[in-house]
Amino acid sequence: MPQLEFQLHELLMLAVGAQGVVIVTMMFALPLRRGWVALAQRRRTRAETLLSPLVFDALERGKPCARLRKAVTRGRRRILRDLLVRIAMSIRGDDAIQLTRLCQQIGVIADETRSLRASHAVRRAEAAANLGVLGAAASIPHLQKLLSDPDARVQVASMRALTDIAGPSVAGDIVPMLGRDDPYLVCRAQDVLVSLGTAIAPELIEFIRKGARGDAREAALDILPFAVDESSTSLLLNLMYSPDDEVRIKATKAASQIGDERFFGIFMRFAEDPRWEIRCQAVKGLGPIGNPDSVRRLRIALGDKNRHVRLNAGVALCQIGYSGVAALERAAEGPDELVRGAAAYALQVHAAGVA
Repeated sequence: MPQLEFQLHELLMLAVGAQGVVIVTMMFALPLRRGWVALAQRRRTRAETLLSPLVFDALERGKPCARLRKAVTRGRRRILRDLLVRIAMSIRGDDAIQLTRLCQQIGVIADETRSLRASHAVRRAEAAANLGVLGAAASIPHLQKLLSDPDARVQVASMRALTDIAGPSVAGDIVPMLGRDDPYLVCRAQDVLVSLGTAIAPELIEFIRKGARGDAREAALDILPFAVDESSTSLLLNLMYSPDDEVRIKATKAASQIGDERFFGIFMRFAEDPRWEIRCQAVKGLGPIGNPDSVRRLRIALGDKNRHVRLNAGVALCQIGYSGVAALERAAEGPDELVRGAAAYALQVHAAGVA
């Protein structure tokens, strides 16, 4: 027993000693780390102070001077890259083109292109983002390959870089990303595509028409209303005749925002569709078209069994003008309670100037 107590005492003393060593180490390590960080920051500040005027001088001259090339040592290349990226984020037009040319001449774009093959995903993503900001058109083929990178962060950075550099012309590369299994990646692809505007409509509609299935189809249909305009009318008409109800619903929703007269006939038919979602979007689309021939059909829709259809029909009648408002005033005095409620709501909206 005394021997056991002695061993326990020894273990306790060793533990206390180890704890003391850790505390002492931390006491010295933290100040050393703070000093190292402060020293690195001072060096970076001095380097930026030296490089900044040389960079702006090179931008004015159209080529890097000998002093800039000499100042860019191996340890300063990263500092120069970060400086150029910050400048690129704040300039546009000819200045941006000049900056891209400067980056090519001093090797920054070549360095970042090589970094696209780095072993660490974070570095690959950073390099892709930098190339996008710098507008490096020569890196487009390399960025397209990264759309198949195993890391989602790299794929997202590559998508954004491609759109920064080439705009809607790369929509054909990004639309298939909607079919990926990673919900995060699909969501980011939707964001990127929506940011490109209506120029992506042909690629997006073709993706849907070619038979995208499951989640890929749903992702494409979700952004369809944000990707169409008057130039997409003929493409939308094909989708609106699809045998798939979900495709018809989203296509009709997209068409209802355009107000093109070519949709008038199909909206009039769809206003009697068995699916309330399609009826709702069809009567909504009749309003912006403003054809008085739709007043009778919209007046019937005021008595629809679905509340959303009734309310959209009332607002559409307001948008048509005098004949539509007159029909609403008569409906507001009719015997049907549902019709009266929808008409009264629409007249209130009209009186407030919202419709």
